[in-house]
Amino acid sequence: MTTQRPTQSGLMRRVPVLLLVAGLGALLWSCDSANESGYDVEVPVIEETNLDGQTKILLPISVPVSLSDSNPRYDLSFADTTGYAGLLRTLAAEDGPPSELIMSMDELSFETDGTVDFFVRVFSRIGRISGRAVGYQPVNPASCSFTLEPNSTGADYANNVSQCLGDWLRENGIPYQFDMEVSSAGAAGSLPTAFAKSNFTKKADASFYLFTGVWNMRSENPCDFGLDAEILDAVIEGEDFFGLLNCGALALSGAGFTDSPIIISGGASIWDACDNPLTYAELPFSGLAPGNYFIRVAADENTVTTQQNIIIDFFNGDPAAFTEDLLSAASGACLNAPDVDGTGLAIVDWVHCGPIPREGNIRVVAAGFCSAN
Repeated sequence: MTTQRPTQSGLMRRVPVLLLVAGLGALLWSCDSANESGYDVEVPVIEETNLDGQTKILLPISVPVSLSDSNPRYDLSFADTTGYAGLLRTLAAEDGPPSELIMSMDELSFETDGTVDFFVRVFSRIGRISGRAVGYQPVNPASCSFTLEPNSTGADYANNVSQCLGDWLRENGIPYQFDMEVSSAGAAGSLPTAFAKSNFTKKADASFYLFTGVWNMRSENPCDFGLDAEILDAVIEGEDFFGLLNCGALALSGAGFTDSPIIISGGASIWDACDNPLTYAELPFSGLAPGNYFIRVAADENTVTTQQNIIIDFFNGDPAAFTEDLLSAASGACLNAPDVDGTGLAIVDWVHCGPIPREGNIRVVAAGFCSAN
């Protein structure tokens, strides 16, 4: 089944830049050259970050599975999925290299006298999906319900789940701290509510079944990852300063290098104090050849210069709006309630994978002149 990206994606344009890979953490600011009309300002967006593949290692997920008429569902339980947002983006990519994310069902035993239906529900443990309001009800693609024959293999199961996840991500967005619940049903079993509402037709005819194994998710190569949900804290500390200036025209610039081929993926989402999505930016699954990188992105796309193009999607195609929305979320602004007592939320994730040993780093700043209001 071919699915469409979220509606917001139709409002994007693709901009060449290497941005938001290692997070907006520790967003400190500095300024100098004060004059009568404002300040020269530099906001570190990505502090100098090591790309060695051994700093914050992404661990594989391994979950024992046992499905039967008396125990018809499982989820990822206590598995730590914090760093998997970036790898999910690699699965969501319809173009480019194959996904870095590998899924398998090992040690499979499938005892049954007929076919069995499976239903996959993907969700965010913290209720946050990139570009979506809190409370958004995801769409379940048709591929998230499938039927297995008695002679099916672990690869058959893994391929179906992989297809479901890719379609779900393209339809709904990237869930932070994702989880998935798999339900099963034989001839006498009932459909999960979400799938019953989607008019799925049962195909199972098994009178009994026992489906057991070990579900695994991992990266093909060693990965470093990050996820930062506290990036507004430092912005709030500088709120009095930023509140006096107009910083909407800050340009993004940076530099970095890698001595080995790597893949890199990341993104950032910002919500206001009422949990409405303000903006998001995504660095889709991209491959980097060894070399140096110099990045500059301003509000005017024509000013972009880069040694090697890396594609990032900005909501509404406006990189300058990202900084504005970051400051807006920190100030407690709300799209539909101007007098809210609170702040928004910004989440940044990143992942980079490749053979080790490797060396590399990256640093990105938002810099320019902030005029006095």
